[in-house]
Amino acid sequence: MISAVPARLAGLNAVGLKRSGFSAEQRKIIKQAYHILFYNTALMSERIEQAESLFSGNPHVEQLIAFVKASKRGTCSPISVKKRGGIEIPFEA
Repeated sequence: MISAVPARLAGLNAVGLKRSGFSAEQRKIIKQAYHILFYNTALMSERIEQAESLFSGNPHVEQLIAFVKASKRGTCSPISVKKRGGIEIPFEA
């Protein structure tokens, strides 16, 4: 999901995945890959390599990686701070 201007990643659409029939284990794996790809300080090429090595053979993660690799203009950055009741709290991965 995208939130804010300029666009920022706000998180994985876990509800949408659940409604689409993804199992709890599939959602967990996709979330782990998502965090490796978008909430990591390494170079994107290193993050892609790490996700490929950890989740090779998983078609859902492979699709996510293919999407990131195919990007011609890069990807959005994640929101690093959540606001709760007006208080800024560091993002909880």
